[in-house]
Amino acid sequence: MVPDLTRIAKRHGGQFPTERMYQIIDGRLTRPPHGTRDMPVWGWEFSRVDGDDAAAKARADEVIAKLVEYLRSVQK
Repeated sequence: MVPDLTRIAKRHGGQFPTERMYQIIDGRLTRPPHGTRDMPVWGWEFSRVDGDDAAAKARADEVIAKLVEYLRSVQK
């Protein structure tokens, strides 16, 4: 079953877990109870697009932050 991404805050007592969502999207934090990783590690993928240096990492962080903000904005 696919989780309803508009109810993340509701599942966390009404508070949107900003840092946790950032870590999950970034992907470098593993979640062992969920088994193998089928999704790419977006933090690495986003930074590799621009050359895998400090500036690329900063741009990747910005993209991830925008995704987190979008998820926050669609909460019911």
